[in-house]
Amino acid sequence: AALTRAVMRSAQTLGAHLYMPATFIGAQLHENSCSVTYQHNGPTHICETTVLVNAAGRCAHRLLGHTPPAPTRRAADLVQGTHLVVTGNITHGIYYVEAPQDQRAVFVMPWQGNTLVGTTETVYQGDPAAVRPLPQEQEYLTQTLAHYFPVYRNQPMILSAFAGLRVLPAGEGRAFSRPRETVLHVDREERPRLLTVYGGKLTAYRLTAARVMQRLVSALPSRTARADTRTLILSA
Repeated sequence: AALTRAVMRSAQTLGAHLYMPATFIGAQLHENSCSVTYQHNGPTHICETTVLVNAAGRCAHRLLGHTPPAPTRRAADLVQGTHLVVTGNITHGIYYVEAPQDQRAVFVMPWQGNTLVGTTETVYQGDPAAVRPLPQEQEYLTQTLAHYFPVYRNQPMILSAFAGLRVLPAGEGRAFSRPRETVLHVDREERPRLLTVYGGKLTAYRLTAARVMQRLVSALPSRTARADTRTLILSA
């Protein structure tokens, strides 16, 4: 959250306008532009833009469903990952271990005076807002933890559990074997009006943003650069 705020504040210092919180109502694609309808502080507003970037993550397809004419979309799955916070403190760094059940990677690390264990990978179908840790995921993580750390072979006390969703290319087989590359999908090859970001990680935001701009340069007007984002120090 702190990184996200810093990125947005830095964008504002360079002239970006931020409206938050805001509710996306829908968008309309025109020949060479896009109209975005959103709600902010009560009233509904319309923003005319040359290009719309869909970086809604797990809700990317939901946004596309409100953007006529219906744009093409990349086949993708939502994959749930659960973490546990358990009592006890790992004191010798961060551990990469392989779950004995299926040899998946699991990390065990110090976390606010306790220990964080995760994650799982379970293909998810349903409302993205309803994602919750599953009992079998918690069992999977506690068994993995106990396999490598004997002190946890008595059932560890789970202080909290939380789950999130990642976007991965659709496919057969285990989610763990699928590629993790960030995929940029446009509504059309020449002068795109809509670009959807699939996958990726927040920590790679600079590279992802640069790739987005490279993909959209044919649709955007010429501008004088205000900063070099490769070296820009974020605002505090």
